[in-house]
Amino acid sequence: MERFTGADRAFCVREFYQNNNSATVARRKFREHKGLHNFYDTPALQTIKNWVAKFEETGSTLDKPRLGRPRTSRTEQNIDTVAQSIRENPTQSTRKRSSALNVSNTSLQRILKKDLLMHPYKIQLVQELKETDAIQRVNYANEMFNRFTSFNNIMFSDEAHFHINGHVSKQNCRYWSPINPKLKHQKPLHSPKVTVWAAMSAHGIIGPYFFEDGRGRAVTVTSERYVAMIEEFFTQKLQNFPGFNART
Repeated sequence: MERFTGADRAFCVREFYQNNNSATVARRKFREHKGLHNFYDTPALQTIKNWVAKFEETGSTLDKPRLGRPRTSRTEQNIDTVAQSIRENPTQSTRKRSSALNVSNTSLQRILKKDLLMHPYKIQLVQELKETDAIQRVNYANEMFNRFTSFNNIMFSDEAHFHINGHVSKQNCRYWSPINPKLKHQKPLHSPKVTVWAAMSAHGIIGPYFFEDGRGRAVTVTSERYVAMIEEFFTQKLQNFPGFNART
C-alpha cells in the first residue's frame, strides 16, 4: 500500500508550480487540503522535490516497478506504523521501539532517517523555575537598586585558567579532508596552566593578577591565596583607582 496516492502526488506537484516552485508552500497546502494536524502525515520537502523532478523527467509522479528483491521492512505500512509510534511516544529508545514494532533496529534506523527524515535530538537541561522565582528576582533587583546610590563603585571580577602547553579544545578545531585523517593531539595528564584574575568597573580595570609563588611558578588557587590577593593586591590598587569612593 502506497503511503501517498497518485492524486496526492499530483496535488503537491501542482501546488509546487502554482506557488513559485515552493515545496514548503506545497506541503502546507497539502496539509490544509487533507485536514491534517501534524506534519508527520505530510510528504517531506525532499519527497515533493523528488516528485517534481520525476514529473519533469517522465511526465508522471508514479514510481517505476522496482527491480530485484522487493522491500520487506521499509514498506509503506511499516513507515506509517513507525510514524504513528513516534507521534505517540517520541522519546522511546530505538531498541524498545524496534522490539514493540517487530522491526529490526537497522530497518528502524533507516526508516527514521531516510524515510521520515528525523534526527535524534538531545534533551536540553535548563534551570528549574518556580512560581515565586520571578517575584524574588524583582524584589532582589529593587533592593540592590535602592541600596546603591551609585553603581560606579561596583566591581565585577573573575579568574580564568590558561594552559601553557598548547592546549587544544576539540570543539573549536576542524580538519577538512575527503577522508578521516584520524588526527590526534597528545595532552599530558596534568596540563600546566596559569590562573589569572582581573576586576573591572565603569572606571576601568584592575589587574591582571597572576597566581604565582615567589619564584614565578603558577600555583593552585586556594582560599588563603585568594584572601592574600585581595588584601595585598586588590585593596592597594583600589585606593588609587579612579572614581573610587570609600563612603559609597
